[in-house]
Amino acid sequence: MSKQQSDTIKLIAMVTMIIDHIGVILFPEFEWLRIIGRISFPLFAYQIGIGFRYTRNVRNYLKRMLVFGTVIQVGLILAILLFDVEEPIGMLNIFFTLALGVIAIYFYEIRSYFLVGMAIFAPIVLAEIGLIFDYGWYGVSLILLLYIVQKEPLRLISVALLALVAVWTGSLLSAQLFSVLSVPFMYRPKPLPFTIPSAVFYWFYPIHLVAIYAVGYFFILSGIDFIKALPGVALALRSYIMK
Repeated sequence: MSKQQSDTIKLIAMVTMIIDHIGVILFPEFEWLRIIGRISFPLFAYQIGIGFRYTRNVRNYLKRMLVFGTVIQVGLILAILLFDVEEPIGMLNIFFTLALGVIAIYFYEIRSYFLVGMAIFAPIVLAEIGLIFDYGWYGVSLILLLYIVQKEPLRLISVALLALVAVWTGSLLSAQLFSVLSVPFMYRPKPLPFTIPSAVFYWFYPIHLVAIYAVGYFFILSGIDFIKALPGVALALRSYIMK
């Protein structure tokens, strides 16, 4: 897979992640936003496996995720404490799940299957002491699964079965079943006519969250009903674009 094809998948993952988080933060009553958002994480999980295959240094690849995840986590904790955000302090950001996925792939490659199992079940154990991984064991398992399964029909079946197990065990909500919608985007994506620097994908995560929360707080502080204000916002944007 070329860099431009990989960037196409990442761009789709970013757009669907924005839609998902807009649904979580601004429009929790619109479930269809969350359904679209189910496309995002499997694409990022798939890209982690691709990154592992092509990286020159696995340690640096892992270190980047952990360092960036730690910096973001400090910012999240400060936001929770200063702005009274309704989020557990022990809720870890997605970079820690991605990093644990890289560790699981590494153990798989060196055929240390016991340690693979430890990596997969680590989120369950750590949750007992208040450290909650985004997507939990499912997230780590999906990263490893998409790394191992290369054939397209098997990939679709694998993603569907894993989501079914996660929903059946109560680990995730039923909307996660729509994660199968992500699989077609993994198959021979059309390459972008340009490349996107890797740093963009790292910085995008915290920046888009700050932007969405800022919009939400603006409407809360101003006392404006966000739903009722949407037509006016859309009209203003259309007028600006048509200038």
